Formats: sequence, structure tokens, C-alpha cells
Amino acid sequence: ASEYQLGWRTEHSTIVINNILYTWGGNQKDLPQVHDNEKKRKFTSSVDIFYLPTSKWARESTTGTPPSGVLEYACTHIGNTIYYFGGSCEDDDCYHNNLYELNTITNKWA
Repeated sequence: ASEYQLGWRTEHSTIVINNILYTWGGNQKDLPQVHDNEKKRKFTSSVDIFYLPTSKWARESTTGTPPSGVLEYACTHIGNTIYYFGGSCEDDDCYHNNLYELNTITNKWA
């Protein structure tokens, strides 16, 4: 079986917590250019992680409702929680003014 590799991606951010890179969202192949739908939620209900000590990528599922603003958002972290603010969903001129958090221990959005 082949190992998971991160595909091409633009307009995203990556955060480092405890020697792990967390990458979410961004413009990717087949990302629906809509405000919200089931396909987009499936697409954004995972986070890509890179383990620095082993140089291996993995994709992990998340629970809860992910942000709609998947492009051009701002993010930071405090402890094991990543905070995502704003972003665009590329549905016309749709920009968001919401704050979401992802608990990296439980992989749950709030």
C-alpha cells in the first residue's frame, strides 16, 4: 500500500504543534466552489498532518462543523487548539467573519 501524500494546495495555512504540522482547507483539486453543500463538508471534514520526527503525512477525520471559509483564512493556536478566523468560500464575493476552533486532541470543531 502506498503512503498518503499531500496533494497540491494554495490559499491555506499550516500550524505546528508538538512536532506535528496541521494543514486544513485551501484551494485543492475538486473543491466545490459553493458556499456550502454535502460534498464540500465531506471534503473539509478532515485535517492533513505531517509528523516531523518521521516525515510522514496522514489524513485524519474531524467531527463537528468545519468552517465555510476554507480559503484565505487566518489561524493561530493556543496549546492544542487551533483557531481559524474569517476566510472565503469562493462563492461570488463570500467572505466570513466567524471564529472556529479545532481541538487537535479530539479532532473536533467548535
